[in-house]
Amino acid sequence: MSGFFGRRALGFSVLFLVVVIDQISKHFMLTSGIELPQPLLDPILSLTLAWNPGMSFSFLANFTYSREVLSIVAILASLVFIVWMGQKDAPRPSLHQWALGMLTGGAIGNVIDRFMHGAVVDFFHFHWHDATIFIFNGADTFISFGVALLFFESMLERRAERRS
Repeated sequence: MSGFFGRRALGFSVLFLVVVIDQISKHFMLTSGIELPQPLLDPILSLTLAWNPGMSFSFLANFTYSREVLSIVAILASLVFIVWMGQKDAPRPSLHQWALGMLTGGAIGNVIDRFMHGAVVDFFHFHWHDATIFIFNGADTFISFGVALLFFESMLERRAERRS
């Protein structure tokens, strides 16, 4: 399969799956009626509900135009990632597409939140007893895994270059 979508079929499939999983999980947290906070792995992980108008760790949360600026940046980055997803000379095309599909799907999931709710819905609360370490969502997790896979891909590429 060739062409714009053909070279990106796996990446688009991963992207779509990530957005669906992310939005379903957020919808569940907003509508399920479960009592929050709900311990998952006490004393380090629980379900809670937090509205994050900024980036990870609430960075830029108090910036006046954070919703608009972050949405524009995320949309532009997503477009770059989609183009990059179809890179013809990617050394490991499947790994490359998985990584960029996760990263882009997570970014789009959070952009959807900003447009629908004015902030990102976070609900996994990582903490030590009463001290919050961070609160995140499924999209953030997929973004992190995508970045980790890109890093792993780059390490594999460097290793292959050293061998040749």
